[in-house]
Amino acid sequence: MSKTPQTRKPAPPPYFVFTAGILAGKTDRQAAIDAGYSPASAASRALAMKSHPEVIAALEAGKARLRKATDYDAEAAFKELNDTIVAAAGAKQFNAVVKAIEAKSRMVGILDKPNTAIGIDISAILAMARGRLLNPHRMPPLEDANVIDVAAAKAQALEHNIFE
Repeated sequence: MSKTPQTRKPAPPPYFVFTAGILAGKTDRQAAIDAGYSPASAASRALAMKSHPEVIAALEAGKARLRKATDYDAEAAFKELNDTIVAAAGAKQFNAVVKAIEAKSRMVGILDKPNTAIGIDISAILAMARGRLLNPHRMPPLEDANVIDVAAAKAQALEHNIFE
């Protein structure tokens, strides 16, 4: 008995309402609500709809039409961000510089990786801090206390690939 490849059902009408909402600039959640889903389930429904092949294709086609109509693409956005960084730095608006660099980093995919939590055992340090609070006279002076081994923490972080 041979297996036949499974094909996905065509997208139902709410998916097209959702797609039109996204292309109009609405949030995923609001577009799902406008497509008829309840506010309680809108976020999860939006995620499901965005993974449907027809929705993916429609969103890509809509974005391509928008880029062509506005003559605004990644190259134009990069130039605009570079100009913003120079202007903000000249005006000593360093928060704006950081935000523009963050946007630029997202464009090239540097900041797209999810945050990865690593386990660093700080129980001894917390126990010492708790002891200092409860019995300040019985604890050793701070200069004698154990401190976080930064090199070991960095090695642990690198081992978990959080900097890649």
